[in-house]
Amino acid sequence: LNPILKITDYKGEVLEEDKAKETENVISSGVAFLLTNILADDKARSAAFGPNSLLNITGKTVSVKTGTTNNLRDNWAIGFTPSYVVVSWVGNNDNTPMSGIASGITGATPIFHDIMTNLLKDKSDEPFSQPAEVIRSQACGRADFFIAGTEKTVVCPPPPSPSPSPTP
Repeated sequence: LNPILKITDYKGEVLEEDKAKETENVISSGVAFLLTNILADDKARSAAFGPNSLLNITGKTVSVKTGTTNNLRDNWAIGFTPSYVVVSWVGNNDNTPMSGIASGITGATPIFHDIMTNLLKDKSDEPFSQPAEVIRSQACGRADFFIAGTEKTVVCPPPPSPSPSPTP
C-alpha cells in the first residue's frame, strides 16, 4: 500500500514515481472468493452480531471482519469491495485498555459503517467476480459456493428426530 504514486514539479516533470511491483498469489482465486463471500454474508454473521447489523451496508456487497485484542487495547473493523477498502480502529492513545468496548461491533464498526455507507451511497453494487474454479451447488438442502470437485465431500448432519408425543 502506497498512498503517493507520483510526485511532479510545476512543469509536470516526474521527480519520484512508485513503479508497480511484482505480486505473488498466496492463495488461489477460488479460496479468496470463498473467504470474501463468507465475510460478506449477513446471515453467516447474524448469530454473533444479529441480523442486519452495522456490518451490513444496505444494497451493497461488502466483506468485513472485526477484531478486538484480548487486552481491549485495540478494536478494528476492516471492510472492502472490489474498489474500496475502509479500516477503522478504536483505542486509547496512551495504550491503556478501553472500558465499555466489548467487541468490534460496539467500537470500530459504527465508524466503519458510516464511512463505507457514505463512500458507496452513489455507487452501484459491485459484487465480487466468481472465478471459474468456483461453482454453486446444493449441499445439505441449500445452495452454496464450492471449489469445483469439493461439493460432493460435504457430510450433512442427519435430520433431527421427531420428538416423542407427550403421554397424558
